[in-house]
Amino acid sequence: MDVPSRAVGARTYVEHEKGRWVVYMEVTEWMDDAAPGANPTRIRTIRIEEYPTQARAQVAARWMERTADRTPDVRWMRSL
Repeated sequence: MDVPSRAVGARTYVEHEKGRWVVYMEVTEWMDDAAPGANPTRIRTIRIEEYPTQARAQVAARWMERTADRTPDVRWMRSL
């Protein structure tokens, strides 16, 4: 069962893997029902997509990060 949470931030980065360029997104989530004294945040890393060139991957990463910045509650990311 997934704990209720809200996305409060996201960042993207690009890594080279097996000859391809992969875009990852780190999503910082606020846990709505964290135990007292526990850290109420968690960071999820999501592998988004791979690209044949670094330039394409960087463009895609910028687009995704800008979209996440414009979306206050990133509910669409739950499906990833």
